[in-house]
Amino acid sequence: MPVLPSPLALCKLHKGEYCELYFFTNKGLADAQAYLPSVDDEALAITQDDQGLHSFVPVAAARAKQSVIEDKDLTWPQINEATHRILQAMKENGWDQKRLESHLGFWMALGAHEWRHDAEEMSRKALIIYQATAQRHWHDTLGTAHSFNLKYINEELLSKIRWELTHKAHNWAIKQANEVSPQNYRALSPRLSSFYSQKPSLIHHTLHHFTRPGFTPQCPWDRTHYTATLHVAPASITRHLIWLLRPLSLHFT
Repeated sequence: MPVLPSPLALCKLHKGEYCELYFFTNKGLADAQAYLPSVDDEALAITQDDQGLHSFVPVAAARAKQSVIEDKDLTWPQINEATHRILQAMKENGWDQKRLESHLGFWMALGAHEWRHDAEEMSRKALIIYQATAQRHWHDTLGTAHSFNLKYINEELLSKIRWELTHKAHNWAIKQANEVSPQNYRALSPRLSSFYSQKPSLIHHTLHHFTRPGFTPQCPWDRTHYTATLHVAPASITRHLIWLLRPLSLHFT
């Protein structure tokens, strides 16, 4: 017996509306299967949509919406779980063949994109956010002069999303570097404290090397200098520093 998604998801697809992929992930299907209907489900609850408008919906629908993970926060394995299931559900709910082909081409293009298996986490995350952004925009522009074919990847928008992610991570690193004090360095671990006491300027320099004035995420990483600086540190200390700079998705040689 096939596992059915949430009635809320099927209702959205029946109306031709945007539907979150979460409902068709393994977790979303498990949540739908575990849910036990009750008399209270027929009661109404007030909710707010994406445009800020309030409306009354059944309690069951409101409860299902609260557990949803937004498309931009899904992982690639979850997206892979959901796409073929939602395509089948779209077909069963009478979606036009051209729209089905557009969505199929869209997810296939994302899966085949060079960033899909890129070493940089920011590139992979940018594709996920693009997936959520483009699909929502496609629904919002249907029937207007701004409608578009979803299957063609907007590389300019995709690059902008990655730049914004990298810029945000860079700003976060600057904030962390400005806030971290010698006491915070020592608190990371006893071994780091011991190394810090021997070379107090190295750790501080390492953080600030990538947060120096004028540095931007689009500048080439100065890997040669960084490697030359870090090679004097024990491997465990190096791992601590890499962890501190992890949001920048740096790769060390």
